[in-house]
Amino acid sequence: MQDYLQQYSSHVVVAILLIAVAFVGGYQLHGAQTQAQEPPADLINAKSGTPSQVDFSPFWKSWRHLDDKFVPASSTQSVTTQEKVWGAIQGLAGAYDDPYTTFLPPRESEVFQENISGTFGGVGMEIGMRDGTLTVISPLEETPAQQAGLQPGDKIIEINGEVTQDTTVEQAVQKIRGKIGTDVVLKIAREGRSETFDVTITRSEISIPTIDTRLRDDGVFVISLYNFSAQAADKFRSALR
Repeated sequence: MQDYLQQYSSHVVVAILLIAVAFVGGYQLHGAQTQAQEPPADLINAKSGTPSQVDFSPFWKSWRHLDDKFVPASSTQSVTTQEKVWGAIQGLAGAYDDPYTTFLPPRESEVFQENISGTFGGVGMEIGMRDGTLTVISPLEETPAQQAGLQPGDKIIEINGEVTQDTTVEQAVQKIRGKIGTDVVLKIAREGRSETFDVTITRSEISIPTIDTRLRDDGVFVISLYNFSAQAADKFRSALR
């Protein structure tokens, strides 16, 4: 029996511990005597603004159990204390079960603001996953990506020396975007070439296409709206004029 139990992974052990924490937390809420659970010492302002009618001891117990017992797999990146805080806030927002209520950590929030503003520092290309590999879908017209010679179908093997094998599209976008005037180095694999090669691209201001207009042969004026950026309303009004 002992040998059988030892086959369970550390993740299962942590899950059992968290279930136990939930049980203990429920018991404490009904008035049982309990030892106070304090936030970890490396957290700042952990008690500021804490609701007076909420028992946070299960949360801090879970935090400590994960710190003490979780054994990461070889593919699992280490998690910083700040990232744990962001994850906890994401869980808080998720508790409302509302698809329009979410929390974005600072970097993701910055990218979101760039997207809705309509402009950002970048190289000007659409990227995606093709057969599990980060791939250039299409460079935009008259952008640094096009001027650098990037082509649809190019495989992005590295970004600034970092291998993209386990990188999501969102993570790649964050790495490729940056301050205007700075460089990003992409290692490219291209069909028809036996070896990979580096492409250095200087970031510039990229404007996301928002609206397009055309007059059809039958006299119908067509307005195409590509995205709802902060500039969309003004551009739509201008098109109507």
